[in-house]
Amino acid sequence: MISQIDKLEDVVKVQRNQSDPTMFNKIAVFFQ
Repeated sequence: MISQIDKLEDVVKVQRNQSDPTMFNKIAVFFQ
């Protein structure tokens, strides 16, 4: 579970750098 959270945080950082709306939407699903 922790590894999944770490990966999710990494993806969020990448999303902020690239501003990829598709990836952001995938991440948003986890927080709904």
